Amino acid sequence: MTWIERSLAAISLARLPGSHATDQLMGLLKKDPTPVVRVVAWQAMLSRAKFLTIAQYEAWLDATGPLVTKGYFRGTTRVGLLRTMMQNPPTRSAKLQFVTIFGQTNAFLQ
Repeated sequence: MTWIERSLAAISLARLPGSHATDQLMGLLKKDPTPVVRVVAWQAMLSRAKFLTIAQYEAWLDATGPLVTKGYFRGTTRVGLLRTMMQNPPTRSAKLQFVTIFGQTNAFLQ
């Protein structure tokens, strides 16, 4: 499967109810070799955030840090990321991630 097909699969999984779809998305988020697929899977999990169990939510947050550190969130994908970070307690790593994002963001509109 190409990265485009895997990304479309993640989008489709986001629309399916149940824990099995969530587990499949977490697998893509943690293990897919292509960064864009991992970010799409992250956003698919964001769309399901209201329905995640506490364990699933914590696993999703744990998988978020490495994506931020590697700079996978670009452009408007940062909006959902920052809103998610805003709703959670400020840890040391979250503060460093925010500083990194802020340092790479251009606030001027083009």
